[in-house]
Amino acid sequence: MRILTPNNIHNTPPGDDDAGKGITGKNQAGSARRADTPEGDRKGLSKTFVASQLKFVLFLAGIGIVFIWNAHLAERRVKEFDTLKKEVKKLRDDYMMKESILTAGTSYAQIAAAADTLGLMRIEKPPFRIVKEKKAVKE
Repeated sequence: MRILTPNNIHNTPPGDDDAGKGITGKNQAGSARRADTPEGDRKGLSKTFVASQLKFVLFLAGIGIVFIWNAHLAERRVKEFDTLKKEVKKLRDDYMMKESILTAGTSYAQIAAAADTLGLMRIEKPPFRIVKEKKAVKE
């Protein structure tokens, strides 16, 4: 088992140029040196770094687009649900009103009053069935 110390944390043999480099990546003089640039004093983004991270950036952009699309879809569905809810409430109110008008208009007293204006009277005798006699068939 190898023990990590500031001298061997970067897997460099002792006596190498980076031997004085600690965990922070600074040499003993205190200046930072990047491993991917030979001169060590370049600042900002390098072309290789940007090119290597391009797939990840495009992936994040795709996830962002899907997230925004999903938010718009959910908002549209909520609006549609609210309009349908209002329409159902309106239709329920219309149904209740028409049902109350129908039940109020079909009471016996109202039907009798409407029939009286037409000259119709209530039957005193129950209805009877008219039966036609069948003739016997000769064989």
